[in-house]
Amino acid sequence: MGLFTFWQKDKPPSHSFVPSTPRPTPHIHTGPKLTITQRIQNGAALLDNALPSNWPQAIDPDRLNIASGAHCVLGQIFGTFQKGAMVMHLPLAKGQDLHPANLGFDRDPENHVDPEWKELNEGWRKFLAERVNEQTCQAKDA
Repeated sequence: MGLFTFWQKDKPPSHSFVPSTPRPTPHIHTGPKLTITQRIQNGAALLDNALPSNWPQAIDPDRLNIASGAHCVLGQIFGTFQKGAMVMHLPLAKGQDLHPANLGFDRDPENHVDPEWKELNEGWRKFLAERVNEQTCQAKDA
């Protein structure tokens, strides 16, 4: 599978991701208060831009937990949230467009009352199910 290798559930990732050519940053939603859906769309656009198109298949929706560094979207793809943020060159200082919270990879750091974990988990699960279904349909039509 080239630069990106999938692994079995219950086994750590066995890949190293190094983009072959730099790609421009995809268009992302910006603004003072993004919806959960916009944030997930941003994260998916960034991953679409950097990884092979079948990256959603690397994520086990049953294990998905945005609050967990190992079971979040980046954790399941790269091994840990921190490694994924580093590989994807995401700034961890709040207030920047590519901050993980603006990409649906983390809670909004300004939202201390409701950390949004449940909404992010549900939103990513819905997105992943739709994307995998879309890819399956396209493969059948090919």
